[in-house]
Amino acid sequence: MSRVYVAPNPFTYATRSDKRLLEFLSVADPDEQLGIQPEERTILSAHVPETRLIREDNLEAIAHTKEEFFFKPLYGFGGRGVLTGEQVGRSRLQRLLKHGEHYVAQRKIPKSLLQFANTDESISLWTDLRVWAYQGEIFLLSGRASRRPDILDLTPPGGWLPTYAQV
Repeated sequence: MSRVYVAPNPFTYATRSDKRLLEFLSVADPDEQLGIQPEERTILSAHVPETRLIREDNLEAIAHTKEEFFFKPLYGFGGRGVLTGEQVGRSRLQRLLKHGEHYVAQRKIPKSLLQFANTDESISLWTDLRVWAYQGEIFLLSGRASRRPDILDLTPPGGWLPTYAQV
């Protein structure tokens, strides 16, 4: 049996999934330049994990704390190309930069645990919620459930979750 992966169209993906944009949302440095208000920073800091584009000037600091991060390709999706702190070191990060493979370091955060009983077995899934919003208006919601807490595994019973917002 073959599998089908359904992804957003290229325009949607390019405009909503550039992980480099998460750096602006996860750190307060550019707030004034971007017009992010203090109350907005409070919300962003509570929900967006620290994300840093790997550059020559921050590579050393990131390499020293690599166990606290996942390393994701800028335009990766569905867990493709993700590296754990155990899989990288200073020299691997330098090689990625040298060969033009742009990655971000994203701080690990715990996922929510969803447990339920299905017939005679107990199932545990780790979930995350994605919210695309602009100036208080939600444009898109999506939820995922993974069979593993440490990496994305969307095989059943994991997968995309029906996600609704109360308006």
